[in-house]
Amino acid sequence: MPLYEYHCRDCDSDFERLESLQGAPEPAECRRCGSRRVERIEFSRVAVATPAGGGEACCSPAPGGA
Repeated sequence: MPLYEYHCRDCDSDFERLESLQGAPEPAECRRCGSRRVERIEFSRVAVATPAGGGEACCSPAPGGA
């Protein structure tokens, strides 16, 4: 799920929001004042789900040292 950064034109605050890649996203709403007069200002990051346990298996060295 991509994480987008928004700016509220009413209270001048910035916030981030995760949005699904499937279907049209719900209109963004400012977390501070509730206004919908917000604009997406840049693509920030992509949130990646990891397996239970923190994903150690994908980052650990292979058994036997190779």
